[in-house]
Amino acid sequence: MVGASEGDLPRVTRSHTMKTKTAAIAIGAAAGFYALFVGIISTSTPTKPIADPAAEAAAIQEGVKALAVQDCRKNLIAQLNDPDSFRELERTVVAHTETKGYLVGIKYTATNGFGGRVTDHHFCDYSEKA
Repeated sequence: MVGASEGDLPRVTRSHTMKTKTAAIAIGAAAGFYALFVGIISTSTPTKPIADPAAEAAAIQEGVKALAVQDCRKNLIAQLNDPDSFRELERTVVAHTETKGYLVGIKYTATNGFGGRVTDHHFCDYSEKA
């Protein structure tokens, strides 16, 4: 500030400099812990070659199928009036080769609003829409 007197300048107090030093120490400590963590992770997780890529791909596909069934079942149960009455009778999973997805069908029985048991089918389509 040109022409400003000494009274116009902000005063730097001891608490201000201590806060700045404390913040700098905290940032430095956090950076040190991060570097240590990254160093431990990078040295402790050895990379192993994949023994059978086809078997690994099949295992991944089975996992995807299981997640699709679980998600479809969860959505179905959420729609029911009485979720405790749900019983799964049959499950069908069909793989779409051209859309790279799955069609999940669940045949189930549950109670309706009048207390009677009804049997129905619920379908979920998990495919890539082009």
